[in-house]
Amino acid sequence: MYENGKGVKRDQSKALEWYRKAAAEGDEDARKNLARLGVSDQ
Repeated sequence: MYENGKGVKRDQSKALEWYRKAAAEGDEDARKNLARLGVSDQ
């Protein structure tokens, strides 16, 4: 949503924040998105 600006203003830092939260809860898609963006889920 934030990464692509769907329904909200595009905000890369907000997207990363939510991907990290989801990855911390075990969301595999969030981990894949972080990896795709070259960011650690730690």
